[in-house]
Amino acid sequence: MAGSKWLVANDLSFAYEGKVILQNLNFTVEEGAFFGIIGANGSGKSTLLKGLVGLKKPLKGSLEISSEAKKFGFGYLAQKTPFHKYFPASVMEIVLSGLLHSKGAMPFFNKSDRSMAREKMDLLGILHLQKRRFGELSGGEHQKCLLARALCAGEKILVLDEPLSALDENFETELCRTIKEVHKKGTTIIMVSHNVDYIKTNATDILEL
Repeated sequence: MAGSKWLVANDLSFAYEGKVILQNLNFTVEEGAFFGIIGANGSGKSTLLKGLVGLKKPLKGSLEISSEAKKFGFGYLAQKTPFHKYFPASVMEIVLSGLLHSKGAMPFFNKSDRSMAREKMDLLGILHLQKRRFGELSGGEHQKCLLARALCAGEKILVLDEPLSALDENFETELCRTIKEVHKKGTTIIMVSHNVDYIKTNATDILEL
């Protein structure tokens, strides 16, 4: 699924706690791609994703992001979510929080924002949960809620760090299917996963660290 070049890494290197863990990476992520990242624990997969979304500066090298990709923004689902399981917010509120970055100094949600949030929840099959408290969700529902939040933040580019971790087999299968459907609808996926078979079967490009 060839498209325009949205991200281009040139001799990219990263360090973690003073130790170089990624060196001289060169790769391109095109619009519409499913870019899978695999590798052993400690190989720097999460560090790379943080670098791609601007949360970590490279030690050396460059990361070129197209103006089109910058316009759409990135939806990022971290491996460890910052939400405590007793966080007193509804599913709707969590999903809407994905739009906060676009609100600037006026963090108020309008009718259009809520419509987008409902659209993403419906896409992921959790619209019926919109009034539920986030802490009451099961593992699979929890991940779908955060995925809907990421889609609101950047519906054209999703960066997913181990979205299938800590899920039972049924929820993992369901979420795998959901991510595949989101990609089919035109979203570019950059995904780290321990499920190597899923990546090898569905990714258009694979980076092994």
